[in-house]
Amino acid sequence: CYVEAPPLASTFPLLVSEDQLEIPVTIWNNTGVETVDLKISVSSRERRFFEETLKIQAPLRRPHKTMIPVTLKTGEYSLNASFSSGRTACRLLVHNFEGRAIAFIGDYDEDGLEEAILENESVVAKVISPGGRLLQYRLKNLEADLFFKLYPKKPEDWRVSGRKRRFYPFGGLEEFIQQPTVEGHENFRVRIVKKEGNSAVVSAEANMNGNVLKKTFKLFGGSPLLEVRYEADFVNPELNVIGVNPLIRLGNNVDANHVIYYPSCNGILKERYRGRLYGKKLFLKEDWIACYDEQEELGLIMAYDTKTPFLTHIWMNTPDNGDSHYSYIEVQPWI
Repeated sequence: CYVEAPPLASTFPLLVSEDQLEIPVTIWNNTGVETVDLKISVSSRERRFFEETLKIQAPLRRPHKTMIPVTLKTGEYSLNASFSSGRTACRLLVHNFEGRAIAFIGDYDEDGLEEAILENESVVAKVISPGGRLLQYRLKNLEADLFFKLYPKKPEDWRVSGRKRRFYPFGGLEEFIQQPTVEGHENFRVRIVKKEGNSAVVSAEANMNGNVLKKTFKLFGGSPLLEVRYEADFVNPELNVIGVNPLIRLGNNVDANHVIYYPSCNGILKERYRGRLYGKKLFLKEDWIACYDEQEELGLIMAYDTKTPFLTHIWMNTPDNGDSHYSYIEVQPWI
């Protein structure tokens, strides 16, 4: 017997923020009354800072989203929320970001395409409408793009019948919904949420036949740290898997100098690019995975709650791939 039921309470498992923050919590009200209690507690190193019970007006038998305002000093915290018999937790890193970040919309690189730009002292990041994807993550002092990018070009075989229904590599931070993808050619609405300050924020949102996907990109000042949040409200049950897949290429070429470092039960292990097409399932013991180019001395680190994905997979892509004839590395948490 299989019963599909939504979680009674959910939030992001891992967030980074300044001292003034709002924690999004979604509850599914199955109590029979529309006024319900949401219990919140915040602790750090087993010391509880505060707890309170909020009265929430939540419609019956559908998700209700609420924001929990919190003010915290610099440090690491755990926020726990409970509703009815459901519980959820968010690990928080609160940091004083002293630099400045800005966001604007325009043709930054003069390629004829309007894009949303996030920029600070270290990084330029570009978000485009097709797929609502983060197409570029560029280190300014090294003049180095850390993502493979094809768009606005098309694959050489783009005229083949049914080509759009196969994987169609745009580049940047791709997401697979179902397999290979349903959102790749969808135009997202891109807008600036926060223009400037110690962080800047851009969002991209699309309604795909009733299935709403929203992505929020937040660049912090004085740091190369870029946070990406996903918010999915899907009505089609077959869209039950999303894969987060950055197409990584450090330097001009992917070659034997590309190494993936990952924490395992046997310590930090390496997986080196072998010059051929292959994939491998990884079992991570900590909440990070890194790709590094030994020749270029460039690295890209992904941090996420490794208990959330049911699978972490790496994919070494080469021109031998029948759908994507290019060299890059993917680090894929599947949720």
